Amino acid sequence: MRIIVLSVLSAMLALAPCRALGDSGGGSAGKEGMLAVQRTEVKVVHAVPVQVSVVVHGVLLNGCSEVSAIKQSRVDHAITVAIAIHTTAEVCTMMARLVEETVQLEGEFKPGRYTVNVNGTVKQFRIRSGSGETQKSPAGS
Repeated sequence: MRIIVLSVLSAMLALAPCRALGDSGGGSAGKEGMLAVQRTEVKVVHAVPVQVSVVVHGVLLNGCSEVSAIKQSRVDHAITVAIAIHTTAEVCTMMARLVEETVQLEGEFKPGRYTVNVNGTVKQFRIRSGSGETQKSPAGS
């Protein structure tokens, strides 16, 4: 009898209504939230022009959520990236899934220090002078 009760309770928990981050209650189908970001990595390609991307490692807290929109804004050397999620069903599995998104940062990157904020996770990086310029190898190499 105990095994049956535990099995039923486990099944009920697995199929419990899922809630998107920021959802304050009720059903969650069609709800928007923000991706839970675990960490970020900034990648700089020293080309002409300099190209910068941020690799975002996050977690979706249930089987019904997916990344829905990625928006970015910039004021001088401060870049903000917002990664939204959308929950697609009222009832879903409560299984966390790791996600990785690479976001190409827009705009020109001149030498200096920059800050990128992805859903509240902040990372600083620096573009050195000479970046983006054609590098010449020494004579005889």
